[in-house]
Amino acid sequence: MTDHTTSDLHPRRRWPLVVLLLCDFAWLGLVISSAAGARWWVPKDSGLAGSVIVLGYGVLGAGIGLTLAGLLGWKAPDQLLRPVTWTTTAVALAVAGWLVLRLFTAEAERRAEAGLDVPLPPPAGFLIESRIGKEDTSRPYREMTIDADKWTATWVAVGPEAATCTADLVFAEADALLRIRTEIRAARESIAPLCSLPESDAVYIYTLRETDQDTDSWQLLADSTCLGQHADVGELHRVLGRIPIDAVNHGRAACQS
Repeated sequence: MTDHTTSDLHPRRRWPLVVLLLCDFAWLGLVISSAAGARWWVPKDSGLAGSVIVLGYGVLGAGIGLTLAGLLGWKAPDQLLRPVTWTTTAVALAVAGWLVLRLFTAEAERRAEAGLDVPLPPPAGFLIESRIGKEDTSRPYREMTIDADKWTATWVAVGPEAATCTADLVFAEADALLRIRTEIRAARESIAPLCSLPESDAVYIYTLRETDQDTDSWQLLADSTCLGQHADVGELHRVLGRIPIDAVNHGRAACQS
């Protein structure tokens, strides 16, 4: 009777196959268990703890894979060990390649969502300066300047450290600001009565300034009534409020205290 635990291979040739098999099973166990944990066993509202739970499932799967590979490496005859090892290696490499491709795809989707690959409009020759008048904790900044020549935003963040941040705008933001600025200038006379409060009463202070004409500037001294009565001013308020948040969330902001 043949003993299937005996080996025709010299140990120096068999053990590299066993080590490779251990690596393959550990990797596949990690990936499969992590994917299954994320798909079925981790609550969607678990937040940061969910990542730790998924990692725990992955480590558990890797441990199971190592155990199975160890048993195969110990018991399997050479005629079985070699094809199993090369097959699992091919599968492990295929899974690794798919994950790398998925990472690149996800990065491309993130850049497309953030509008990072869309060319900006040409320099538009104006500044928009924004600062908070009365206390308003809903805004992510104390003051901010939009430079439409460079299409950049610079702001002082709310918080004890009062960090100064700078970010390049993306096309959607620049395009919205161009349109809003044009519409506000066209409706200047109708906007002025409700958006010309005393500075001490203004909650939001916006200054529109032409960069090549220092004397041509206009202030909007606004409160909630002004924002509600004039859609263009309300949209300006919304767009400026989103710029710091989106820049930070998409990694475009550079801040220093």
